[in-house]
Amino acid sequence: MIEKAISFLLCATLLISYTTQGQQREIHPNWGPIVKKLRADDITTTMAYRAELGGNLTHRPHPNADPLEDVAVYGFSSEKDIMTWTVEAPEDDEYKIALIYCGSKEILSECTLEVKSGETIINEKTNVPTWEQKPYYQRHYLKESLRLKKGINKISLKLVNLPEAQIAAANNSFERKEPYRQRDHVTKHGFCMWSIELFRTESYTAIRNRAREMKPDLNWMTEGKY
Repeated sequence: MIEKAISFLLCATLLISYTTQGQQREIHPNWGPIVKKLRADDITTTMAYRAELGGNLTHRPHPNADPLEDVAVYGFSSEKDIMTWTVEAPEDDEYKIALIYCGSKEILSECTLEVKSGETIINEKTNVPTWEQKPYYQRHYLKESLRLKKGINKISLKLVNLPEAQIAAANNSFERKEPYRQRDHVTKHGFCMWSIELFRTESYTAIRNRAREMKPDLNWMTEGKY
């Protein structure tokens, strides 16, 4: 009986966490994969840690399951490292995609993103920031749209034709077993994924118009010499 109990506990532990390249991934239920319902007339944002992580991808475990710490997904060391979001679309339509990520200029200048859903595959070079340090993350609007069907859809992301600098950065992260932090992402972790945004193409103009209507008149600040 004792041996069976020990065996059961070991199996339960393996279901909660597992190891890849020496990096232990612990997934809190509040940070695990979910099905995200897309808003019909607004932007839907879902975090990178809400995707199903494949290969060596991981994120910093947080015991309180509250994104007070830096929770970007990192560890892109091969084309087998794929993250997959599950979304529920209200209807068949074209959806624009924005990716929020960071990385060193050296690495981003050589990386290529591959975003896939159904039969649609989008390949684009990552953008290189034109600024130093902050903001750490940039928003990359994909030039092409994804065709999503009504109901459940899978959206996957990976890096293809990874440069040696990215592979080295990811492997170094595993060897050090250090969690991701914003302040040292440039030199330590390479490409790091923060979140994804989705919105219907025809809704984007309406969103921008609503934003303009909400913008207050700030002439008084100019007149007040601010």
